[in-house]
Amino acid sequence: ILSGQGTNFEILKAIVYAVQACGGGDRNVRRIVKDEVLAWRVGEAFMKDKVFDVDVNLGLSFEEAMEQSGFHKDNPAITAERFHHRDSSTGIIKFGLMFIRARSSDEARGMMIRRSFKPADSAQLFAWGAKFRGQGSVVVSHLPIVALGSLWQDSPGTPTLGLYVSTEGELHTYNPANTHDRSVNFLAEYCNGCHGEDVPEGM
Repeated sequence: ILSGQGTNFEILKAIVYAVQACGGGDRNVRRIVKDEVLAWRVGEAFMKDKVFDVDVNLGLSFEEAMEQSGFHKDNPAITAERFHHRDSSTGIIKFGLMFIRARSSDEARGMMIRRSFKPADSAQLFAWGAKFRGQGSVVVSHLPIVALGSLWQDSPGTPTLGLYVSTEGELHTYNPANTHDRSVNFLAEYCNGCHGEDVPEGM
């Protein structure tokens, strides 16, 4: 498998040597060709979480914060009463964008916590939109953003919904149970007390 020239060869060689150091061989490296889950995990490892500093003002009302974000909605289910924000984490906060393939909101939250992050809420999502208004699709690498910190359930037995922003800035409800069906970025707040890796410098 070690054949070729130039930078691509050096990259492949480094990966193969790392696999060999873990006791594997060429057969293990070739798994990435047919194993989609493994390919996603390798890609995620290469693309470390992007972290940004965002000023969150909890003094704004739900509607005021949403207006400043530049997001727009047609869904009457999205209201302050249903998707309220937490009464904490105001000021300059570090946020990460995480590409996560998860089967449930609990699994997605667990992945965030292991990296010292927790799901962003509605106020934080709107503050994020305000900072990057007009350039969102560039910042999120053309993927929608999901915030699982503000959740609403219409009635027992119905899905618990989060907030979802398309690359066009349209605000929708989001069913966390469908996370494995979509390619999205989860917006998450860095939390000092969470277990996981150290947070990199913000932008």
